[in-house]
Amino acid sequence: MLCPISGEPVTTDSTYVAYYSVYPVYCASLSDSTQFGSMPISKRAKVSAPQVLEQKGITNATCPLTGETLTASAAPVKYEGQTIGFATLSDANQFKSLPKAQQKKSSTNGWRRM
Repeated sequence: MLCPISGEPVTTDSTYVAYYSVYPVYCASLSDSTQFGSMPISKRAKVSAPQVLEQKGITNATCPLTGETLTASAAPVKYEGQTIGFATLSDANQFKSLPKAQQKKSSTNGWRRM
């Protein structure tokens, strides 16, 4: 995985850890973790998406309902043994309320895997 600030490789053993909500975000340096923490939440959601989506088990990069690129704030939904991410909690709830046939079409139509 890569540091969301510098793009340098990092591991879960990194000394420098910032957080997005309850999810650890591994950084390459103290400066990077400090910079991450000082960003507006919307920017943190974008730059930490690769690390946080992986921790959530989300395998897609775009919302199957809206086509939006997912950020760290994506809402996960378990569907047929996989975790699908949605751009918002509202989108996730909308998906859950669809009839099974529409869920199947939405979950396989138009979203790309990471």
